[in-house]
Amino acid sequence: MASSKLVCHIDEHFCECAICLKPFLEPKLLPCLHRFCEKCLRPLFANLSEGDIFCCPVCREELAIPEGGLEALKYDFLVCELTKVIQWQKSVQNENQVRRCEGCTKEEESAGLCSKCGGFLCQNCFSFHQTFSTSMLKDHPPVIELKDVMSGKVKISMDTLSQFNAAPRCQNHPENILRLSCVTCKGRQICIACTYEDHVEHRAEAVRIVAGMQRNDLQKKLGELKLLITNWESNYQMLTTIKEKLTSAVEEVTERVRSITETKLEKLKEDRENDLLSTEKKINELRENGVLEKARLENEKNEKIREVERQYDELL
Repeated sequence: MASSKLVCHIDEHFCECAICLKPFLEPKLLPCLHRFCEKCLRPLFANLSEGDIFCCPVCREELAIPEGGLEALKYDFLVCELTKVIQWQKSVQNENQVRRCEGCTKEEESAGLCSKCGGFLCQNCFSFHQTFSTSMLKDHPPVIELKDVMSGKVKISMDTLSQFNAAPRCQNHPENILRLSCVTCKGRQICIACTYEDHVEHRAEAVRIVAGMQRNDLQKKLGELKLLITNWESNYQMLTTIKEKLTSAVEEVTERVRSITETKLEKLKEDRENDLLSTEKKINELRENGVLEKARLENEKNEKIREVERQYDELL
């Protein structure tokens, strides 16, 4: 099953509190998603009031103390179950640990497991379960042979563990079953006796009622989430279409600008070459005109010199 495969790949340190370095005991979840045992956080919250700042011991993210203080933080029930699964696996697969029968008073070494009986069974109790499984013990699920668990043939999954925790007991009142959920304490499971002690004047509901309410709330939120996903996908498709159109338009404008730029550059280049030719032609014309003008002036000068010489000869 998927749950068995998942648990097999979880490191046991994942279910250890970073403060006490022991398996989680009633872990509280911080907004940064780090979790710690409630008893470990209690001294840290002792001198803090609502609105004060508390830093996560792991990542140092700041948390404003909510109304209700430590009790207002949610319990991490998933990690609680994972911790139990890993502890069961370590207990069952530890060949050096002697497990005594919990089905009789002989306290002999265990040979199997029965979720209905709540734990380990010796060989006699195990055989009794197998023999009378269809009559006296028909309400008991099939027993699990301990050697199959130790060899890895059978995995202690979340589903298997839930059978062993079918009737969870109160830690403060072990003789009582946890039948109530304290709404004031964010869903903490309590027994009847707790309502007369630590949870006096707290609002408590039957676990099945709270579970039904939470199930309906989750289904409603799931529907809202699906609608958000549908809208997001629609918006994403629309944005993708717009992006493609904009990309096409940009490419078209870029091509037009490139074409116009090249045409303008060619025209400028042609005009420049024409201007250079025209300028060179004018320079040549001026140079030729200058030579002719020099020759004309030279002739006039020579002519005047000859005229003066002629007049001088006549006077003599």
